[in-house]
Amino acid sequence: MRSRLAWPMTYRRFSTFMLAALITTALLAALAFAQPALAKSYTMGPLRIAADVRPDGSLYVEEQRTFDFSGDFTFAYWDLDEAGSSGIEVIGVDGPNGSFVRTGDPVVIEQRAPGTFSVAQEGSLTRVTAYFRAVDERITLTVRYRVIGAVTRWADTGELYWKFIGDLWDLPVHDVEIGISLPTGKEPIIPGENVRAWAHGPFEGMVRINDTQGSSAGPIGDTVSVTVPVVPANTFVEARIAFPDTWLSQVSPGETAMLSAILVEEGRLAEEANATRARARLLAAFVLVGAVGGAVVAERVLPAATGVPVGVAIAMTAAFMGRRSAKANELHAKYEGLRNYLRDFSRLDEHPPMHVKLREHFLVLAVVFGIAREVIDQMRVRIPEVVNDPAFATAYWWAYPGPGSGDSPVGSLQSGFSSAASIASSEMSSSSGGGGGSSGGGGGGGGAG
Repeated sequence: MRSRLAWPMTYRRFSTFMLAALITTALLAALAFAQPALAKSYTMGPLRIAADVRPDGSLYVEEQRTFDFSGDFTFAYWDLDEAGSSGIEVIGVDGPNGSFVRTGDPVVIEQRAPGTFSVAQEGSLTRVTAYFRAVDERITLTVRYRVIGAVTRWADTGELYWKFIGDLWDLPVHDVEIGISLPTGKEPIIPGENVRAWAHGPFEGMVRINDTQGSSAGPIGDTVSVTVPVVPANTFVEARIAFPDTWLSQVSPGETAMLSAILVEEGRLAEEANATRARARLLAAFVLVGAVGGAVVAERVLPAATGVPVGVAIAMTAAFMGRRSAKANELHAKYEGLRNYLRDFSRLDEHPPMHVKLREHFLVLAVVFGIAREVIDQMRVRIPEVVNDPAFATAYWWAYPGPGSGDSPVGSLQSGFSSAASIASSEMSSSSGGGGGSSGGGGGGGGAG
């Protein structure tokens, strides 16, 4: 605002400066108070899904999803896609203290009353919202629903083709196990013959057929099990199962034969997935051979970059190794201690700044341990003279994101190699449906996201 008095230029500049300083201070204070509200996050897992195929072609599903909340949370929701079915009937929601009460009262919904849940239809999606109060804690929520007409009876086979996890979740979920029971009528189960099963989604997934009736040989029992260590964000997981059509005793048989077409399609998907695995294993072999020699030759030139393929090569081969020897255990303990030392940021200034070569070597190991960014952030605070040393610049820029970038060159390289290593070590897909690794797909109905 302009003053009516003609103040001297110096005073006006000072006033402008003071006004700007006050505004800046107010904004910083507002941000400081708002920070707790912004610092909210959560992770998901484990996830357990039990599904029961009924003789009438319906599918009963019970999903237990664990949330680990950091901050204050009051609700969670599922979007259940009824595509490929005749509709979804929500049965109930359970929380840590028992069953939630269903409500359609707008006031209760607006207040997010703990221990209640609501159901709303949005196009083909049925949204189930559970209300609770969780502050920095881990809780498990269970949603139970029935999918009408989820299973098809063809002329020559029964078929379940369903997405149990949709692609609408914005965060990954860890430790996923899905158990699917079939209405066998006590008939014997012969994997790959009268029961065939395939899983679609991340290649690290596995599908198994349990041929022992009434046992819990699978992760959570039942006839068919699907397990996935990690389902990335916006990624679906679906199961396709073919079984005798007579098991759907309350459904009229169809006129179209479908089993041959299913086998052809799944054979193509398995072939494509296995070709991807073969390429990943070839890449793994090149990494294993080239990384070890390259690290020796180039360590003095690009120390952080060469440490990555070596670490990834070790990680990829570790899955195929047996129990560690006593010497290997000793070495593992030493590296575990070094990792803990690097994570103890308060000790980063124990060595004088002239030990640049030692810190470069530590940075290589920090990259392998996956903590390079945290280490460099703390180095910037505690020993900035080392980070700013030109002799340290080569390792530093390789291991830290540049301005406006999401990841460092080493981080991107490490992520790519890790993904390839995970695919390379996954089990091959089965075209016959006898069990094996996951393949692509996406043609099934449903999707809980």
